[in-house]
Amino acid sequence: MAKYKIQLITLLVLSVAFWPSLQGQEVINANISDLIGTEINNLPGASTNVYTSPGGSDLIAWESIIDLILDKNFTEAANKATDVGYTLSNVKDNTGSGTLDLYLLRRTSGSNYWGTYVFNNDPDRAQLVIQSPHAIKDTNTGLEGVYVFRQTGARAFFLTGTNRCNSSTKTSCSGTTSVCGSGSEKYRISDVAHNDKSAFQIVTEKLNDAESNYFIQLHGFSKKSTDPYVIMSLGARGVNGTNKLPDIQQALFEQDAVLTFQSSTNTSWTRLLGFTNTQGRYINQSSNPCSNDAAIANGRFIHLEQELSRLRSGTTQWSKMAEALAAAFPSQKTVTAVGDQGFHELAIHLFPNPVNHQLTVHNELGNNLKLKMMTLDGRTVLSQVIDLGTAITRVDYLDRGVYLYQISDHSKLVKSGKLIKH
Repeated sequence: MAKYKIQLITLLVLSVAFWPSLQGQEVINANISDLIGTEINNLPGASTNVYTSPGGSDLIAWESIIDLILDKNFTEAANKATDVGYTLSNVKDNTGSGTLDLYLLRRTSGSNYWGTYVFNNDPDRAQLVIQSPHAIKDTNTGLEGVYVFRQTGARAFFLTGTNRCNSSTKTSCSGTTSVCGSGSEKYRISDVAHNDKSAFQIVTEKLNDAESNYFIQLHGFSKKSTDPYVIMSLGARGVNGTNKLPDIQQALFEQDAVLTFQSSTNTSWTRLLGFTNTQGRYINQSSNPCSNDAAIANGRFIHLEQELSRLRSGTTQWSKMAEALAAAFPSQKTVTAVGDQGFHELAIHLFPNPVNHQLTVHNELGNNLKLKMMTLDGRTVLSQVIDLGTAITRVDYLDRGVYLYQISDHSKLVKSGKLIKH
């Protein structure tokens, strides 16, 4: 009997010893938009002066936490997160058509207001990262950001930790703004889009270096009479890489024909282009993200300034951006309803393949779909609504070669593949 008591005591001691590891796998069943909404409501406002950038042992710990998350060592990351007042939770969001397997890194104690980060462990669009660096000042961009993240099944979502005007300390990085005062001044260190020492910057750099994603930053502005509704920028004038701005513009215009646009590729346009954004500078390989503009864009940083009424005021408006990004960035997996055994794919027939002159799409799914064809480098060459029944589309104008196609139901991909054009 004494032997079993000793074994039981040993087991209890070991359980206590490994208690942090067990606790590191906290699981939450919740809608990620609701969780982020709570975080936004609790963000410190302007001039409360609580923001500090990570430094010393905190900086080392933060970098280690992010490395562990990207390596999918979630238990150790969760244990280490407590060292800086953060918690890493596994969020099972099953409030949509399927379950999202997410990891939520957020502050739960202490004074490190470094932001909130969500990582999708099984993304539909692993190439896509959504960022909301000015969630308070740029009205609704935080709520819009998590909505777009959730609807597109993006790889990650970043939310700032305070109002951009929270700190009285100015950053040493180049650029000025009048957002936080009556006149032009240097950016505050709490403005994470202009502080290369922020936790927000560190997570951006590590994810960029590990996975080479597209980073979409959602911003908002007060539209002047001479302004368009959307100002799009790659963070530099020229681009040496894939330029997704035309695809995003076309997809937004299809959602709302009232929208007007300007972009960084128009050399005569100079307003709100985000050239001093430190995340954009880093992604575009600036020699010094704090002080030097990028010489040329690589296309993977996309800065979107949006007018409020048509794009930021609520879910109806946010869905335009979600649909546009879903169209511009192909899903990397086919999404079908759980248990349907591929019904969606079986209900859609696309032929002939190879095709010469006319492509036939037979839709038995029961609702209107959208057909999109792209070159292998992602350039859209055809976008068309497919009604219930049979649609015939001319493709004889296309060059010979291999194309990608997607058939989607709203933002959800239901069939995709390659099409050969003879």
